[in-house]
Amino acid sequence: MNNEELTHLVIKELSKHHERQDIVQKVCEESSLNWKEAEQFIAEVEAKNKRKIAARQGPFLIVVSIGTLVL
Repeated sequence: MNNEELTHLVIKELSKHHERQDIVQKVCEESSLNWKEAEQFIAEVEAKNKRKIAARQGPFLIVVSIGTLVL
């Protein structure tokens, strides 16, 4: 898996609010990075793509908000 594909995977996983350790494990499995390198890679991707990740989280947060208001 190349860096672009890994970046897309990380953005997708962060957008779904998955646990960071699960994301690190997935990156390690899909690439030749060790745990520490995968953590650094995820931090870099997160820093560079904050808006993209937040935009993908929007629909989820809206549904949770509506559900909270209904209850």
